[in-house]
Amino acid sequence: MATSTRVLFIGGEGRSGSTVLERLIAAQPDTVAVGELKNLFERGVADAELCGCGQGVRDCALWSEVGRRLVGGWDTSAGRELVTFFTRVNARRELPVILAGRGPLVARARSVLADLYPIIAEVSGSSLVIDSSKHPAWAYLLAGTAGIDLRVVHLVRHPSAVVHSWSRPVRRPHSATGTGDRVMAAQSPVEVGVRWDVFNLLYRHLVRRGVPTEVVRYEDYVDDVDRTLRTCMALVGRSYRPAPGLAVGHGIAGNPSRFAVEGAPVERDDRWLLQMGTARHLLVSGLTWPVRSTYGYRSSRAAPVGPLPPPADPPDRSPLPG
Repeated sequence: MATSTRVLFIGGEGRSGSTVLERLIAAQPDTVAVGELKNLFERGVADAELCGCGQGVRDCALWSEVGRRLVGGWDTSAGRELVTFFTRVNARRELPVILAGRGPLVARARSVLADLYPIIAEVSGSSLVIDSSKHPAWAYLLAGTAGIDLRVVHLVRHPSAVVHSWSRPVRRPHSATGTGDRVMAAQSPVEVGVRWDVFNLLYRHLVRRGVPTEVVRYEDYVDDVDRTLRTCMALVGRSYRPAPGLAVGHGIAGNPSRFAVEGAPVERDDRWLLQMGTARHLLVSGLTWPVRSTYGYRSSRAAPVGPLPPPADPPDRSPLPG
């Protein structure tokens, strides 16, 4: 009987600490961190950006071998066609199609992913693939992919903190040798606030479809890293082994903290409390109510209140379409 590939997926809005959390989990034995795998084809292959190991994606020993086994090499016609195809898959307009889980685009994407993740596990020699793609569309694709045993860490952070972080452009050192954007552009409070709502609601819905999920709040995770890591490892059926420092993985795209030195401390970033104006706080509060209250964010300025509720209503275990 064929075995499934276990994938620990970190989902949620960006600027919530997913890159550091991924690297902390990847310090556990028998794991491989692949960053935002949804961006492998467009940013990693087409734009020739850097892997988390410091090599260009096409030159990285892991990704070059993955490409060879998947399509005979990234520079083949099949490799170039996958770049074109997944650029379309990642387009915002395809989100409704992916959520519906039907149609040729979804079927083709899942067919490729059913091959890609086992190849990554085999080449890396790891039984757990950690994917911090964050976007719910990618999680929905994986949830319906044959041979993938998906577990989701639903990462949430105070929406005002997320909006404040997205208000500042960030340099992207991983694009230094390629053709991708050199800066992660700033985004408007309205765009980020609405996306925060939508992403969190979609992950709650995914739980109701039977996907094993743990909600992790950024503020709790940075205050008690060991407890968070125990929760994440329990989700994938493993015991947590204290392992100080951040693992160097093979992350695609994501936050520049992919390149932070091993052993860098995990520190809570609350600069938004002093730097974000009242008017913007009120705007974000209005945009994200009542979704934010579900996670204990009951004031635009307050720290989270009380324990997290269950991630969603009891799952009905009905299969995902497709």
